[in-house]
Formats: sequence, structure tokens, C-alpha cells
Amino acid sequence: MDTGFWGAVAVLSWFVGASLASGGFWFARLNLAAGPFFGDKVFYSGAGWHTLTGAALLLLIYSLLGVAYAALPASREGWLNLLTALGYAGLIHLCADAWLWRRFHPFAPPYFAPLAVAPGHLLYGIALSRYPARLKSLAIGLGDQGSVAALAAPPATVEAELCREEEHPPVHPPKDETAGSSARSAEMLPPDGGPPPSSLE
Repeated sequence: MDTGFWGAVAVLSWFVGASLASGGFWFARLNLAAGPFFGDKVFYSGAGWHTLTGAALLLLIYSLLGVAYAALPASREGWLNLLTALGYAGLIHLCADAWLWRRFHPFAPPYFAPLAVAPGHLLYGIALSRYPARLKSLAIGLGDQGSVAALAAPPATVEAELCREEEHPPVHPPKDETAGSSARSAEMLPPDGGPPPSSLE
């Protein structure tokens, strides 16, 4: 929820900034998000309750999508984690263009053109990529040792141990040659303690 919320804030900030950059009203896209509650009024209303309602709905949607991302069995390490988060944000971008915007209002999709909102979803993916680090910091802050251990790096695999043994083989101590010679001499003596048998016999 934490990273999803801040990702939602990033998306809303982009909506506001993009509206201002295009010469429109900063609240235009936020008002359109309130279409399910106010209908056509969102097209000619100014900043007000419509704006707050639309912003709250967008925050809720993107925060819940962040919760769904946290439940996915995806990678949580390194660049693969970033690629997973960006891929998830890209999927949201496609689904929003195909389904979400038109649920706000039948005439809302042109105001949410794919290229216009794509940077906002890119920021959302970057925010989601912070999830593993944020989760670990929260676990440490709350003193949850079980979660900290679960989030720690996995132990080395058997293959890695075998590779290390091949690179640095164990050194065995040299055998005692004197003891070996004594053992062989003892084997050659007859049981009665007489002279050793000749090699010619």
C-alpha cells in the first residue's frame, strides 16, 4: 500500500503537470475521474468537490493496484525487480486505455491519450520497484526478525559450493612414508621371527 500510494501520487502529479503544460486546467483530468459520480457536470465544473472526488478515486485505484503488485510472486532483487515493476505498470497502462478511462465517462478517453499518460505510469512503475527495500526497512523498524530473515539474501546453493571446492581443492597432509615402510617390513617377516624369506625361494 505504501509504494502504491506514492506511485498514485506520482501519477496524479503527472496528470496535473501535463494538463498545465498543454495549456489546460490543472484539474481537468481529476474532474473527469469523478465522472461516475457527477456525470456530465465534470466537463464544465471548476476545481472543487469534483476534483477532490476524482483525485480520491484515482488514489484508491492505484493504491489497490500496488497491493496487488505486492502479492505477485515476482522477483524482488536488482534489475529484474525493476523490470517486473515496469512491466506491471505497462500492463496497467494498456488496461486503463482499453477499459478504465471509458468507465469514468464515455468521452473521457481522449483526455487520457496513451502518450500523454505513459510517463505517469512509468513513474508509477519506478515507485513500485521500491517495494522490496521499503518492506525490509519496515520489518527492521518493527523488529520483525522473521520477516527480516525471509527478506535476506538466500544461502549459497550446492552448485556454488562445488564450484568453490573445484577452485580451491582441500590440501591433504602427506602420508608417513616411514610408517608405511615399517608396515611392509612387518608383513614380510615369518610368524616365528626367523629370517625373512629369500626372493629366490
